[in-house]
Amino acid sequence: MAAINMTIIKSCHLFFLCFIMSHLVYCDVGVHPGSCSNRDISISQSRGSTSGIPQYIVQIVNTCVSGCSPHDIHLHCGWFASARIINPRLFKRLSYDDCLVNGGNPLASTLEAYRSPESQKRGKSKEKKVYGSSVFTVLLRLRGGKKLQIRERKEKAKVELRNINKKKCVENVKSIVNSVGLPSISSTPLESLHTGNWVKLICGASFEDVVDIRNLSLVYTLAGVDCIDCAADASVVSAVNEGIEAARDILCIPRPWVMISVNDDKDLHFRKAEFDPEDCPADCTRPCENVCPANAISFQGKSTLGISYNTEEPRVLKDGVITERCYGCGRCLPVCPYDKIREVTYVRDAMTTADLIKRNDVDAMEIHTSGRQSTLFEELWCALGDSVGNLRLIAVSLPNGGDSTISSMNKMFSIMKPNLRCFNLWQLDGRPMSGDIGRGATKESIAFAVQLAKAKERPPGFLQLAGGTNAHTVDGLKKEGLFQTTITEYLDCETSTISSSNSSHALISGIAYGGYARKIVGRVLRSMQSQHGGAASIEDHPEHLLMALKEALALVGPVKCL
Repeated sequence: MAAINMTIIKSCHLFFLCFIMSHLVYCDVGVHPGSCSNRDISISQSRGSTSGIPQYIVQIVNTCVSGCSPHDIHLHCGWFASARIINPRLFKRLSYDDCLVNGGNPLASTLEAYRSPESQKRGKSKEKKVYGSSVFTVLLRLRGGKKLQIRERKEKAKVELRNINKKKCVENVKSIVNSVGLPSISSTPLESLHTGNWVKLICGASFEDVVDIRNLSLVYTLAGVDCIDCAADASVVSAVNEGIEAARDILCIPRPWVMISVNDDKDLHFRKAEFDPEDCPADCTRPCENVCPANAISFQGKSTLGISYNTEEPRVLKDGVITERCYGCGRCLPVCPYDKIREVTYVRDAMTTADLIKRNDVDAMEIHTSGRQSTLFEELWCALGDSVGNLRLIAVSLPNGGDSTISSMNKMFSIMKPNLRCFNLWQLDGRPMSGDIGRGATKESIAFAVQLAKAKERPPGFLQLAGGTNAHTVDGLKKEGLFQTTITEYLDCETSTISSSNSSHALISGIAYGGYARKIVGRVLRSMQSQHGGAASIEDHPEHLLMALKEALALVGPVKCL
């Protein structure tokens, strides 16, 4: 019999791996005699024996005893992503929840090719005769899926019809977008940093709802953002890139940089809420559910509008916190009348992050730090090793530490400098994860910007606002004379230690929008998902895309001076 073995690496300790797929099988009876069905394909999973990051071996086997060779094998795979590049002829995700095995070629009952794990890592292959079997071993990483079940032949016809309708829909979307009169966006991310109109979308360092992330990435790419910041997770990065490419299929626009976020120690951005709903009194008014900005808390098994691997209906979730959607804002913690909610913090694994950086679809990295423990920052930086050489931008996000801020920044820059081969940026994190609360939330980030703008002896690097940013941030910067103002215009060059070669660059390079950006477009996504299912792609529904795009342009436009 023939088999395909896959070793799957699980890197996020917050999620249990659920590699559960169903398959769609066809038999080429003209070339390979004998009849076959989906019962002739077996899928099994076992835990690997390696130490460190958990690994799972998934084997796909042709169990046909009559000599048949099933081909065109498709697996349900959700948002499959690989931590290491694999041969797409062996296993490739074609679209959401549809992965193709062996390039669609027959999985013969007797083959003699063997690819070892070691040779796969080196990108080389060697042959080894194995009686009655063919084994392909590849290193994969997967999150998400459904319970094993068999898909019938008629599902392929549905998929083909969906693809035809999708092409027609994309053409309709192109017409709608062109009718909006979307301004021409020609500057590169680096040019935007220099001129002060850099805009970054923050998906959230802990937000991992890949369906929403893909749709948010698509909308804000069309709106002209320069960078999309997301969790350091392979499936999340893949969702961001898929959203970007879907947007560029609609409109010819520059590709925004993809940034991943990591932390060197305990940090507000890297936590999840957790509680046991069985402990909640029956008469509780559920204030946690009402206050959650991410719709990440569900009670009474009701259908939610969150992540779903079902392509037709919203997913019905158990009571409690929807882990993928929780991004750690902490608003539920103080409102629980019975003090039942606790926070779970975590630190991203440096080695897994280094592997992710070495992929071809990550452009930048952001390190969240308190700035108080330079030893922890140095440990993380050293652990990342030479992987940072693959990046175009390295950002450090830090809170306002008062008088110690500049000394902390200089210490961290001295740690990075020997191995820094790209541009660097300082993210001024005013009031974390609060931009959606109201007008006043942005005051702290603006005050932080004023403090840094006047500071002497600060290290090199672009300055960017974050933490509480919203639709009022641009006006706040203008009042302080900091909006797209050059260093020469703002500072006395004789007393400033900033390099004169950069004097024509904007002092504040731009703004990062997180909770507020997700909120204004999220309202449209919730409406769309209530009508069309939790896994709906926004480009398939032009009327919702248009509404979401108008919201995004209203936020991005003032920074871009559109």
